[in-house]
Amino acid sequence: MPIERMILLVVEGLYFIIFIFSLTRRRNYLAQLFSLAVLAGMVYVGGYFFELGSQSVEELQFWLKVEYFGLSFMPTLVLIFAWKFNKKQTMPSNLTMLIFVIPFLTLLLSSTNEYHHLYYRELSFVRIDGMSIAQIVKGPWYYGFTVYMNCIVLLSLAIFFQVFRKNKSFIRAKAFWFFTGTLIVVGMELLYAFGLTPYGIDIVPYSFFFAVLCFAIAIFRYEFLKSNDLFKEIIFTKLSEGALLLDQNGRIADYNDAAAHMFSWLSPETIGYRMQDLPVAKELLSKIQAGKTVTISFNGRDYYYELKITDLVDQGAEMGKVYLFKDITRLRRIMHTLYRLANYDSLTGVFIRRRFFEEAEKELARSIRYKKQFAIFMIDVDNLKEINDTFGHQAGDAVLKAIAKALKARLRKSDIFGRYGGDEFSMVLVEIDYLNSMLMAENFISMVRNLEIPFHDRILKTTVSIGFVFFKGIESDMTLEHLLSEADKVLYQAKKEGRNRFVAAMPL
Repeated sequence: MPIERMILLVVEGLYFIIFIFSLTRRRNYLAQLFSLAVLAGMVYVGGYFFELGSQSVEELQFWLKVEYFGLSFMPTLVLIFAWKFNKKQTMPSNLTMLIFVIPFLTLLLSSTNEYHHLYYRELSFVRIDGMSIAQIVKGPWYYGFTVYMNCIVLLSLAIFFQVFRKNKSFIRAKAFWFFTGTLIVVGMELLYAFGLTPYGIDIVPYSFFFAVLCFAIAIFRYEFLKSNDLFKEIIFTKLSEGALLLDQNGRIADYNDAAAHMFSWLSPETIGYRMQDLPVAKELLSKIQAGKTVTISFNGRDYYYELKITDLVDQGAEMGKVYLFKDITRLRRIMHTLYRLANYDSLTGVFIRRRFFEEAEKELARSIRYKKQFAIFMIDVDNLKEINDTFGHQAGDAVLKAIAKALKARLRKSDIFGRYGGDEFSMVLVEIDYLNSMLMAENFISMVRNLEIPFHDRILKTTVSIGFVFFKGIESDMTLEHLLSEADKVLYQAKKEGRNRFVAAMPL
């Protein structure tokens, strides 16, 4: 038997071993894809082995048909395998069906070539060193399939290279060997396609010898088809939480895609650096050490992450730490929205009535305990009903918003400001004396009177009436209801006296 055919037997044997081994990993979808690609290669190599031993054109033609049961589908199966290897998920079904159209047509046309001659126009053979070498006049579909096959394999090469470039550790090594094995096959196929092989011999099956060695290294040296490793890699890569792994010296050892999305400075180039040596990572490191919630500012917005830290310990020795970042930004924003809805008036942005009462009660208790004085104001917008009736409720809303904004700007952070009713506001001015309370009331009256409120194509103006009561902080049995009642009485008096003024109750 010629040495060339013996090499093909060796290749077939190696493929058979890998095929059987991959079948033992039947629960591993990636192994199933790999076994199908190996099976296609076995069919192709086996058919070529018998093609070289053909004794007639009819026998040669038969084994060529057999070869295409493998060769038609092998490049496509490799692409699907590379897709799964890269993305850790199956190729979409519509795309899978699309890329199988040409392989099925190729199988059909190569199997029925004698009726249309679209694949081979003429077929004969010559005997060289005891082997039958096919002499082919190629048809249009042969060239079309050759272009398709090379494009598919080059795309698979690009995917393997992407996996090699973006991953680390053992995944990077596996990608390297798959890339190398596929590259050898591509190189040999291009030599054959351009007619650069002796006597026109198809050397692609022989390239499988080197390819299968590369695949064997990936499988047996780096345990490519070991389910546990694949599961670990998939879990680590697809984990929704950002995972950042630091070794015992604080160096970045690994990270997953979610972490890279959260922290744009994470890249393969940062592997091996200590976070404290990276200016962009110092802020994160300080926040990691500070607490269980991390806030990151990006493009003018704050993002919130819940932090969990796990120590990596092996036989009592600390190997490093894993930091898991769960994105709680949306939850925090929802909670913030609910908090504002529950505590603040949606129109004016000041406390709602309930929240105002809660804060005012706290201030009253504090004032009684520490003998601190304060003033309670009741403020009513004059003529709001007339504005609503004349210009509509949107005009009234614009007036309320403008007045609330103007009053709030004049208050201190410690003061308490709320919407008491439809057109009434209430406020507590803390730690203020009686004289300054009157000055503040006068200031409010003047400020609102001079306020010009734009509404559509006109300017709205209005005034407010104020009643306030001054509490000295001496009466230990004083209640908030009594203070508000007294302030409401003098407010009514201010409105009765002509509005646009304030009236103060006697100090309590």
